[in-house]
Amino acid sequence: MVKVKYCSKCGTQNDDENKYCQQCGYSWDQKKPAIAVVLNFFILWGLGYWYLGIKKVYGLPWYSLAILLIVLWALAVNDPTGLLILLIIVLNFALAYDLYQKATGKSGWVPINR
Repeated sequence: MVKVKYCSKCGTQNDDENKYCQQCGYSWDQKKPAIAVVLNFFILWGLGYWYLGIKKVYGLPWYSLAILLIVLWALAVNDPTGLLILLIIVLNFALAYDLYQKATGKSGWVPINR
């Protein structure tokens, strides 16, 4: 069975041995997965996608994730249950995992548009 990886720039399926995407020519050595995860996890949602060259997430501009984070934090301030903070933490880990998957050539779970 041939292992495959997905281009983090255009989403094309490639052989695992390829160093460049057969569709767009993107080199997997150009972007570091850890940088994408740190940007998204510790700085601001969406920055990791921007770093990888992903312009749209769920059909919306990458910075929509940053706006969502700001809105959730604003709502979490007045949430006595703490559920919104828990949601923010869970989404943060989920997006970080998705970014790592995309940066290492796997498809991840968040749909993207270029």
